[in-house]
Amino acid sequence: MVEKLIYSQTGFVPNTGIGVNQMRLVNQVMKKTAAPNPDTRKHVFGLFLDFSSAYNTVLHSRLFRKPEKVLSSEEIQLIKAIYSRNRIRIGNQSFTPNVGVAQGSVISPSLFNVYCEDLYEGIRDDAIVDMDDMLGYADDMLILATSMSQLRTVISIVRLWCVENNLKVNESKSGILEFVPRMGKNNFYLEVGSKFEGFPVVDKYKYLGLWIDSKMTMEPQLKHIKDKANFLTYKLVPLIEMCFFKLSN
Repeated sequence: MVEKLIYSQTGFVPNTGIGVNQMRLVNQVMKKTAAPNPDTRKHVFGLFLDFSSAYNTVLHSRLFRKPEKVLSSEEIQLIKAIYSRNRIRIGNQSFTPNVGVAQGSVISPSLFNVYCEDLYEGIRDDAIVDMDDMLGYADDMLILATSMSQLRTVISIVRLWCVENNLKVNESKSGILEFVPRMGKNNFYLEVGSKFEGFPVVDKYKYLGLWIDSKMTMEPQLKHIKDKANFLTYKLVPLIEMCFFKLSN
């Protein structure tokens, strides 16, 4: 996980967390949209991908072929043996599943990272996306593209990979957020509310718990915190009133 996988993936990798990818997102976008030289400032298109039931649809036939770059043949055979003995029981019926990684297993997140490794390699090699512009955390994936043609290529690669690997992107819960240069007047290339290659174009998106917008301001996140605080306050009012009533008596 630390030494043999592409560092674009940080999910469940030792000494990393969601804060790592949140900071990577901010740094990479700012590097491109707020470059010192105005001529080098770029629009950045963030493709946020939401996979549907990703852990449950992993194909064992492909899963056991992919760990060769990170595990020995003996370790792969051990994992195969473990999975061959897994049984799902419903009433009096039971069967051995041939899809999905085992729920609750401590190695399942790592196996899923290995399973997705060639997707990152394909985007890097075929769409010419820098590894710093691919931010993966388990089944949450963000790709930063600097042109609509590159974005279109990335979407094509993702869709083909999903078909081959039995995963599905929930396009309605995914989104494309266009980050515009910070200085001067800049027009958007994509219209919010429209769709680009089937993916909705949005004005903000919640990534690993962090709300971000096209200008990288704090307004969406602060509004989220305020709304959540107001909701909790509303829910706690009866309890607080009860405590004051008991104290006063």
